Formats: sequence, structure tokens, C-alpha cells
Amino acid sequence: MSVIPATTFKQDKSLSINPIRAILMPKFIHVFSKENKTQVRYLSHSSDYITECVPGDATFPESLAQTFSTIRTMIDEAK
Repeated sequence: MSVIPATTFKQDKSLSINPIRAILMPKFIHVFSKENKTQVRYLSHSSDYITECVPGDATFPESLAQTFSTIRTMIDEAK
């Protein structure tokens, strides 16, 4: 199994603004084989859910949702 940390400069900057954001940020993409097929596990959240968790933060929910979308696109392209 491979685990790829997903820490970026963008995340570091975002955390300095509001450390509570950390719980929602992408942490790991888990890749493993099961029954001779590659499996990928990745936890993401919707913009609405992020807004509920970090109220009053105007830019973070949309920015993080875009990050999740980008990661999902990279996973789908790798299939």
C-alpha cells in the first residue's frame, strides 16, 4: 500500500489564517490492490459541508472544494 501526503504551500498558508481548517484538508490518498485490481481511497467533502464546519469563512469552502475536485480529477486520470 502507498500513502501519499497531500501537504502543500497553499495548505500551510490557509492554516496560518485559521487552524480549525486543518481537520477538513486532504490528508492521504490510499492506493492498494484487492482481487488483482487497484483500489483508491480518498476522503473529500462538499462545499456545503465545509461551510457548515467553518462558518464565517468566505473563501475557504470554495477553495477547498476546488482542491478536492483537482485531486479527484488526477485520481480519475490515473485509472
